Amino acid sequence: MSQIQRIARKCGDWSTALTLCMERSMELPDPLRARIVLANGVYDGLHPGHVANLAEAADLGDVLVVSLDADEDVRQLKGRAPTFEWRERALMVACLSFVTAITWHTRRPCWRRPVSDCSLPSLIRFLAADVWAARGSEPLPAEEIAAAVSAHTEIHRLPRHGLYSSTAIQEQFKAQTP
Repeated sequence: MSQIQRIARKCGDWSTALTLCMERSMELPDPLRARIVLANGVYDGLHPGHVANLAEAADLGDVLVVSLDADEDVRQLKGRAPTFEWRERALMVACLSFVTAITWHTRRPCWRRPVSDCSLPSLIRFLAADVWAARGSEPLPAEEIAAAVSAHTEIHRLPRHGLYSSTAIQEQFKAQTP
């Protein structure tokens, strides 16, 4: 298996993420006590701030699952198309050795989950992670907090690391382009 195939194997749907969590847990000395951490974000143009956030999230447990916002949601959230599509963003994040699995969530109805709910709150309940490492300082949506509480998932807020911003970096590139 090539390196890119090993990296790509980390990326998939929610069931794939859960399977990879179980596989990783079985490699630990006490699989039943493995702590699963969920982190989420756009991660469009992976930069040192993202790496620091994800490394801090990984330190909160034994298994790290990262859920990326769907491309349609990035358009809505950022007011622009993502620089990299989901698959490309997933491969970049999957290159980090401490990331166990990459999956996705969306704010829109989808056909992939029961009752068409592919939202972050639904993923939080599905995965029932021990810790949700939430990025940013802005208030979390009530439905995401409620999902964490119902899944007995501890919420850990990750601080911003440095002045990095994917949007600011993209604006700098645009400004330098003749």
